[in-house]
Amino acid sequence: MKILIPAKLLLYPFWANYVDWDAERNPMDISGEFRLEGLQVENLEELLKGREIIVAGVDNFRELGGHQLADGRKLKKGLLFRSGHADSISSAGMAVMKGLGIKTIADFRSEAEVSKRRRGNLAEEGMQVHALPIFNQGEVRKVKAKLLSGEISFEESEQMMRDVYRYFVESGADSLKQFFQLLLEEKNYPILFHCTAGKDRTGFAAALLMKMLGFSTEQILVEYILTNLYRKQANLTLAKKASLFVKKEALLPLLEVRQEYLKHAFQLIDQLHGSFENYQNSVLGIGEKEVEMLKEMLLS
Repeated sequence: MKILIPAKLLLYPFWANYVDWDAERNPMDISGEFRLEGLQVENLEELLKGREIIVAGVDNFRELGGHQLADGRKLKKGLLFRSGHADSISSAGMAVMKGLGIKTIADFRSEAEVSKRRRGNLAEEGMQVHALPIFNQGEVRKVKAKLLSGEISFEESEQMMRDVYRYFVESGADSLKQFFQLLLEEKNYPILFHCTAGKDRTGFAAALLMKMLGFSTEQILVEYILTNLYRKQANLTLAKKASLFVKKEALLPLLEVRQEYLKHAFQLIDQLHGSFENYQNSVLGIGEKEVEMLKEMLLS
């Protein structure tokens, strides 16, 4: 029997499209408390205060500022924001974004993802939109084909995500390099960077920046894991809408961000380049001078 799949379900997020799910098995535990997976966080309540910004029509929109270094300096608020796509932003949501003064948008989605939707009317509102695809159309098609086969296990889902992060490290360099060039221009701030769900590509880019600025591994992981808090309702809604044929247990690794994914990416960086500093210099084009520029602009 041929199954017809509504186009609107195909790319949100680009791999997690089809699932038979129930609230009791929801990986984000909608009815329970957010899990930090053993990470120790000082002043979590203070860190979370004002972080989530409600922008109607945009999921996972949040402030990146507020994290504090050991020497007391903080990542400034009001300069860097991260989110899922803004294609469905409402007029009220646009008013919030304009109120934040956002000037520059870095969009990490592939052309295939954007073609299924659009980029909203951000450019028409005077924001500079930069298409910086980290994942190409061929990779999106491969992931979708695997999911559509219905023959994917929990272990294969985990491996798929590790492969996604390997791709970021090995093949995402050009777009990430352009992203950091945007960050080096003070005139571009405030900046919003996003992908489809604001979790993996966006999370990886945020982690790279925080690493450059000197934040600890634990602080970087906390910022990364917060996606599971801010996307929990969106993930439940997605799961309920899809209800096709990906196995329940196979979906869990795809909807969540997990420490192991980001750790895997940084381990690959060390293996392939010898150190993060080598990767930062040779791949991203960020040397000591550029790091100091970023610190000067972004830390207080």
